[in-house]
Amino acid sequence: MRALRPFLLLALIATSASAQVISVNTMWSGTVNLDRDVRVDPGVTLTVAAGTTINAATTDAANLGTTAGKIELIVQGTLVVNGTSGSPVLFTSSGSSAGSWIGVRGEAGSTLTITSATIEEASVAVDTTNALTLTGSTLRNSSQGLTVRGGSVNATGSLFTGNSYGVLTQAGSSTIDHDTIVSNTWGVYSSNSLGSVNVTNSVVANNSYGLYQSGSLALTNSYNDVWSNGSGNYVTTS
Repeated sequence: MRALRPFLLLALIATSASAQVISVNTMWSGTVNLDRDVRVDPGVTLTVAAGTTINAATTDAANLGTTAGKIELIVQGTLVVNGTSGSPVLFTSSGSSAGSWIGVRGEAGSTLTITSATIEEASVAVDTTNALTLTGSTLRNSSQGLTVRGGSVNATGSLFTGNSYGVLTQAGSSTIDHDTIVSNTWGVYSSNSLGSVNVTNSVVANNSYGLYQSGSLALTNSYNDVWSNGSGNYVTTS
């Protein structure tokens, strides 16, 4: 029984999110109010319990990130978000518009596993350079929903809406499968020259642009429903 006490204490402390750096395995639950950047160190796991709300302030009390003055959750280790359909996780802001906080950023060597979460009002809701599995989640009302800068990404059964870019890929290998990408400026925008971008079995509709390829790497479009994108369903792709 004694061996359990340190973990329980960490779980209670974590809900205050007062520390900038998470250097031991930590659980967040309940309501977590962020007043500053938080970094998850390499080799460390931050787990977010079902039903948790993470609320980021619009100012940053201590800058660890890339943008002074705005809060971000920086992952160098592992982030596991354990939402469920009946008890999802919410990442939001005390602001009311895109860019009120930076968002969740996975750096080189990180692993992000995000299930049944809503992430909103960010500059980039999820920004990854390594490994991401996104399932049953909503990225909305942000400048960029999902940005892929490298690594391996699988986004399944998720909704991207109300963003400037629903999905923006720059490098790495991305699989966008059984997703709904609606009411963004760009639905899926690929600037890759290396890697792969596969969009399959998804709805891409009511964006300004549907599937937009600006890089030299071909965007793979298979079994999608692409329609009513006002400035073009397919741009430099088919």
